[in-house]
Amino acid sequence: MPKDTIMLFELMLVLIESLAGKKANSKNSNLAPSQDPYRKRALRAKGKKKRGGQLGHEGSTIKAQLKADQTIIYPVGSCEVCHKDLSGEDIYTTKHQEIDVSFKLRVTEHIVEHAVCGCGHHQCDDLGQSAPVQYGAGLKATAVELNLIQCMSIARTAKFLRDKFDLTVSASSLVNFSKQAAQALLVWEEHAKDELLQSDKLHADETGMNVDGVNHWAHTVSNDKYTLIIPHQRRGAEAITDCALLTNYHGYLCHDFWTSYNALDVINLACHSHLRREFEKVAVDYKQSWAERLKNLLWKANEERLADEGGLAWKRIQYFERRYFELIEEGERLNPLNRKRKGKRGKVGQSYPRRLLKRLREKSSWVLLFMYDPTLPFTNNLVERDQRMLKVNLKIAGAYRTFEGLVNLCRIRSYIQSMQKQGVSPHQAMITLLQGT
Repeated sequence: MPKDTIMLFELMLVLIESLAGKKANSKNSNLAPSQDPYRKRALRAKGKKKRGGQLGHEGSTIKAQLKADQTIIYPVGSCEVCHKDLSGEDIYTTKHQEIDVSFKLRVTEHIVEHAVCGCGHHQCDDLGQSAPVQYGAGLKATAVELNLIQCMSIARTAKFLRDKFDLTVSASSLVNFSKQAAQALLVWEEHAKDELLQSDKLHADETGMNVDGVNHWAHTVSNDKYTLIIPHQRRGAEAITDCALLTNYHGYLCHDFWTSYNALDVINLACHSHLRREFEKVAVDYKQSWAERLKNLLWKANEERLADEGGLAWKRIQYFERRYFELIEEGERLNPLNRKRKGKRGKVGQSYPRRLLKRLREKSSWVLLFMYDPTLPFTNNLVERDQRMLKVNLKIAGAYRTFEGLVNLCRIRSYIQSMQKQGVSPHQAMITLLQGT
């Protein structure tokens, strides 16, 4: 398509949006940045610090290894100036290490002795390997890590193994490695559910995943040690019930006001990152300053809460709550309740700011509860980070061919992210998992 045509098309879109007004984007709504073609800047404000390491920053450098695999000695020989033999002089040494990696294929050959006893019994060691040649746990772990953790496609994973090890691994074998890992995680998945249920604070969110052209949902529940991602065809209450986790949970749950969470027997906590984007939308698109001031009020309350390890003083909590409802009342005066029905049926439609104000008033305990306990989360960013790599996988793959493939991915990513939170590297976690397969 010619550039002039593309520019004309973009100008037409801008004109249509300006006439319609109230355009949602990634800065003022929950629209993903990847779906916002007009995103010009990040929401985060520009910092005051200079680029690079800051004064007093504890730097890091390459540490010498205690044991060297190879040692090379460089003798002084003779003097480069007068050509005198220096072997009889006092010689001192300095050590310099070069740290490198080598990709090497390792083959272990197992020779099993067989014998037939006079009683007819066939005696041999139980090697646990029926095929003449099979792949080891290290190679399987590397393949699964490259494909599902480092987000490389099946074809690129096969190419990597072929280029580095001169080893041809079929696409079906790579898929089977993932299936074996996911099958081995069934017991761990139940253990993760039990650990999450015992946690006093959880984060929950869901994100859409394309499976053969049909939208599915990956439901994520996590805390600071465990992550559990369970895919489902639905997003709402049916999925939450089928996942059989949050329906049995009764602690604090941080989320983004998704309606299905209302029916749970939990203590709800609002995600202020989501609220911040909604405040931005009202302030920018509707030119209403109460939203900007309310956003600043809540973030200031959190800053004070974090600055004081004991939490906010009671007088400060009263002040923030009073200002919270005062700003809501100001917003309600600017956005009066609409009582005129456009059609004959359905609810009376309300403006975006009015709907937000209603939620802020009705769910005020969700929004303000963080001030009473310094250990409660202020945002739902933890679980959003946990499910971010799912979207990276989806972006590379385009779509998942089968629901089983999505289940395997979610289960493996749950395990890996949980191990990372507990200080275990992904590669070592996969080797430990696949040693018995």
